[in-house]
Amino acid sequence: MFNYKENDFTSFKMFFTQVGAGLGAFSSLVLKENIILVFLACLGFGYLLGLFLDKKY
Repeated sequence: MFNYKENDFTSFKMFFTQVGAGLGAFSSLVLKENIILVFLACLGFGYLLGLFLDKKY
């Protein structure tokens, strides 16, 4: 059902995508307006930050 790489933190992209998803989910619960937009912005920012750090290192 689950593979061992589901929570794999060996790449910055995967780590920051999961952190961005968690932060976006939390802020979506707290904020009343633009819930989907805030979630997607946090998710996208985490993905792009991880992608940049993977290219750098």
